[in-house]
Amino acid sequence: EKMLNYIQNADLAICGYKMVKEFNSKIETRSIPSKLYNKENMIEILCNSDMINILWNKIFKLDIIKNNGIKFDESEFRGEDLLFNLDYIKNIKNIYVTEDVLYNYIMKNSGLNMGYNEKLSTKLKRNKKVHNKMMEISKKDRKKITIFTTKNYLKHFNMFIKSRIKRVLKR
Repeated sequence: EKMLNYIQNADLAICGYKMVKEFNSKIETRSIPSKLYNKENMIEILCNSDMINILWNKIFKLDIIKNNGIKFDESEFRGEDLLFNLDYIKNIKNIYVTEDVLYNYIMKNSGLNMGYNEKLSTKLKRNKKVHNKMMEISKKDRKKITIFTTKNYLKHFNMFIKSRIKRVLKR
């Protein structure tokens, strides 16, 4: 009900959430201060929050999806939520973010993404797609976007190196 109220004055509504990790009983709360973001400051939420990566803490407007032919990239096994969100955001005027924690996400011990070992080249190609889509949203924030996607690139590369080191040490 709250999210339906929030989307009345925005093209996208995003709420905070709790992530309950079943495998270590850890609970993380993620939220950012309530604010209406417009085209001029939308990159701020894209570059400074992981809340944009997922679908389940949002309410979208169906007419925006239909009128702009927004679809999931079926060639992607991971990261397709973020790519969808960026395609949607490219076609809107504003986003309302509420700090209200309205969603509980339970991360199970097993699932589609648990233990999935993706090739580094696949991750880096997707990172390039993210970079290009973000540039379509805001050409004036090129520096922020490049810093954000470079950090993401380095994070993936670091995770790849760590996984390789673990494999070598197990031998």
